[in-house]
Amino acid sequence: MPKEEMVRAEFIYVGSGEEKEVCIVGDWNDWSEVEMKSEGRSFRVVTSVPPGFRQFCFMVDGAIHISDVHPKLADGSCNWRNVSRPDSEMTRSRS
Repeated sequence: MPKEEMVRAEFIYVGSGEEKEVCIVGDWNDWSEVEMKSEGRSFRVVTSVPPGFRQFCFMVDGAIHISDVHPKLADGSCNWRNVSRPDSEMTRSRS
């Protein structure tokens, strides 16, 4: 079976400035936490994901956070986005 092609995608979480730790979790890695780097009020990470519709949410200080900026699944359990291979090799996502 050929290895699935991955796309570098940037995720950004903008908080209140009181958050100590923010991670992203998603369906592309069995919902394992990927730590995001703090940059003042925002946290960011660039991670590799397979192209297509991806489900994700943020973990903020150990609690699940569903973004109000991104589309949500019908049941509201997480966010989703369509990741495609752009010319720049990177897609961006903000919360």
